[in-house]
Amino acid sequence: MNKTKVLAAFLIVMAILLAAVAWMLSRQPTPAAPSATVSTQHVVPAELFPVVVAAKSIQAGQIIGEPDLKVSQLPTRIPGSYAKISEVTGAVPMVDLTVDVPVFTQQLVQGFSTRVNEGERAISIKVDEAMAAGNRIQPGDFVDIYFTLDQQTVGNPSSASSANAQANNIDRQTRLLLARKRVLAYGTTSVEGPDVPRDQNDTPRAARSSQRVEAARTAVLAVPLADIERLSLGEQYGKLTLALRNPTDTAEPDPALFAQLPPALTPVVAPGQKTPPTLQGLDRAYAGLRFEDLAKGGGEPRKPPAPPRPVVRAASGGGAAASTTTQVEILRGGQSQTVRY
Repeated sequence: MNKTKVLAAFLIVMAILLAAVAWMLSRQPTPAAPSATVSTQHVVPAELFPVVVAAKSIQAGQIIGEPDLKVSQLPTRIPGSYAKISEVTGAVPMVDLTVDVPVFTQQLVQGFSTRVNEGERAISIKVDEAMAAGNRIQPGDFVDIYFTLDQQTVGNPSSASSANAQANNIDRQTRLLLARKRVLAYGTTSVEGPDVPRDQNDTPRAARSSQRVEAARTAVLAVPLADIERLSLGEQYGKLTLALRNPTDTAEPDPALFAQLPPALTPVVAPGQKTPPTLQGLDRAYAGLRFEDLAKGGGEPRKPPAPPRPVVRAASGGGAAASTTTQVEILRGGQSQTVRY
């Protein structure tokens, strides 16, 4: 009987403890269920690269101005393109450029021609060690060009030219032909650097230092347009000498102290004008220059030929009728010939 009471009391105590535990658990908050929505992660924007493109159609050979270009942002960097408008402004395209298409380096005029300033031309002359400061001349130097003329060097192209020169009493002379002209290339080296020999696969061969250095045979000079005739005639009919000068020496002769050389072609005198127009730039170069005038120094401008003059002759048989003929005077160098017809 006592054992039954003790067991009953134990079960009652256990029931009370379990009820207390259940009540305490019911008082704690229920954890929230995991959300099915995936949290949004921070997205890094794609990197953009500036690329210069054509703002409008640009024709080949046209100088590119700043309004012709704009900058677009592209998701990738394009090899051979430009990132700044200033890098393309002033360049000249070799092909037509399309709107909104990137401008590439290979589309623009590159190399030697870009080193020639406006109003200049690049012209080559033959050189040797004796006349070119012992081959001490390098691209970028400035030289004076002296012109030597004697009866033995006049008229190398033809004996007729020599006879004409002698008829005009051209004596031996040496004078400064052109002053302070920039050397663009000397031999195989230019202002862009040496020409590295390459094989048939366009792969550079051995370094230039290991190559046999050959003597220069030509020099390319930057010459103003108005002086090209002087240099061409001087090389053809005389002997040229290049005198190397310090680049800081900027002294040049004053052309106003000497007579202007007349053009080979006589300009047309417009109605109402007494003197022919003064030729400049390409017009003066087109008119040309005679070797006799270069050698003799010009002097008074050559007068245009007189118009044909009619010649009246008496008719045969003593009659009163007269026949009219025309005569034309033809000038060839220093010789004059009259033709009647």
